Amino acid sequence: SEVREGEKNRAFKSPLLFSERGFRGEAIFSESGQGSKWLRLFAVILGMALGAGIATIQLAPTAELLSQSQRSDGVDFDFAMNFSYAPARALNIFSPVMFGTPADGSYITEGAFFEDAVYIGLIPLIGAIVAVIAWARRRKMAIPVYQTVPFWLIVVIVGFVFALGVHTPIFPFFYRSVPTFDLFQAPVRWHLWTVFGLSILAGIGVSAWGRGVVTKQWARRALVGSLGMLIVLVVLLSISMGGQTLAVLIRALIGVAVFLPLAAILTLTQPHEGSPRYGRWMIAVLGVVAVDLGIASWGLNPTTFGENRVVREEAHSRSYLSKRQVDDITFSQFFRFDNYQAPFNLDSLIRSGLPNANIYRRAPMLNNFEPLLVGHFARMIELIEAHPDPELLLQAAGVTSESDLRVWFAESVCWHESQAELEAALVDPAWNPYRQMHVLGDAGCPQVSESSEDATVTLTDHVNTVTISVNAPQAGWLYLADTDYPGWKATIDGEPVPIYRANLMFRAVQVDAGLQEVVFRYEPDWLAPALLITVVSLVVLLFLFRLAD
Repeated sequence: SEVREGEKNRAFKSPLLFSERGFRGEAIFSESGQGSKWLRLFAVILGMALGAGIATIQLAPTAELLSQSQRSDGVDFDFAMNFSYAPARALNIFSPVMFGTPADGSYITEGAFFEDAVYIGLIPLIGAIVAVIAWARRRKMAIPVYQTVPFWLIVVIVGFVFALGVHTPIFPFFYRSVPTFDLFQAPVRWHLWTVFGLSILAGIGVSAWGRGVVTKQWARRALVGSLGMLIVLVVLLSISMGGQTLAVLIRALIGVAVFLPLAAILTLTQPHEGSPRYGRWMIAVLGVVAVDLGIASWGLNPTTFGENRVVREEAHSRSYLSKRQVDDITFSQFFRFDNYQAPFNLDSLIRSGLPNANIYRRAPMLNNFEPLLVGHFARMIELIEAHPDPELLLQAAGVTSESDLRVWFAESVCWHESQAELEAALVDPAWNPYRQMHVLGDAGCPQVSESSEDATVTLTDHVNTVTISVNAPQAGWLYLADTDYPGWKATIDGEPVPIYRANLMFRAVQVDAGLQEVVFRYEPDWLAPALLITVVSLVVLLFLFRLAD
């Protein structure tokens, strides 16, 4: 009983807890306090509410984008199950290069290496396993440091099972039955839970890193066994048996056989906590873990730096690359998944016209690499990709050889009662995008005159404001080939006017004849309340911290 009591005291004083001094509310949350489980539940709910409140300034625009995106009605099953974690890849928990690595071109499987990354280091993994074993053996002793182990173990299991995606019936069931599970792809990203839970368990397991006889016996066995395995593996690798696949596996096992004896040596040489050598031993542990993780991530973050010799062209005409062109340039030429050491030239990348790389040339582009797209924008891209001759659609999107042609005056609007009718009109070869726009409504479709006087239009861009001066020869419509999105407000000579969604995805306002100034300004309705909630939540949190002093 004295030994058990000593273990409880030692665990309670673990540095994993807040402090020995505690805080004013500790009576509520301690076993000996007068508080109840309801108060603890209230504290958890309050913490979650404060976290959500602080994040509101980010959650509000994210929710708005999600509601407007191509995923607002969910994604199809095959897309959602893309990047499901194959069970065999669980071997990566023990070695990050079990299937090779694109860092040196030895990656022998398909898919994205970084999506399957679950390695936290061999010593931390051992620590996580030890935490679970220690809790299982001492769960009846109510040692505080082990009381959260079941929770973190559940986090690890749930994250791992969900990451399997299509390989079990569980994630497909959630996809079909639980809201939000059909909005995103890549179940493998649930491994964020797995890695986080294992990391917390590793920290808890450190307190159970014992110096007892049994522990040292297992450490000696691990030391002898891993050194023997290391010798055998080195011999096999030197005689080059079995080809590339076996060589990759042997190299991965060599990594395990190197760090496992180091963990055993650290166990066998662990001094008493009161020893002056204990601090140096802790530094050695951290050093081994750092080297392990450094080797695991070496070469996985290739970096290149721009130089002054890169010509930054002041290009103004908006461009577009088809999906086939983008995929070919991206994954065959510059960003290969199987080999990060493939030749890479920054100048060539900048001049390739790839989406997002266009910012280096300050060149406008219709494409982008965002996975979450505004729904009507995504639909416009689908029409462009599906049409054998999308020239008119590209003109409506401002993709022309003319300089900065993204705003113009159109004399009339053709109204359509359904989106299907509108989309059919957009691919009509007789349509002239510079004379007539297509908008949802029931006001008819007037004929366009064969000739009309051109309007004078000038555009000025600011951060969240687009100012347009238009001198119209007659009443008509000002068309801006920028994506229509909630939060944009329009004024004409200072007076608010409605914005119409024209040609499926762009903005238009009705103007009178003569000289007028049209201003589009981004002023989202969620900004003020979201900012208020975030600020209030931060103030409450700071007050609670102050109260805890």
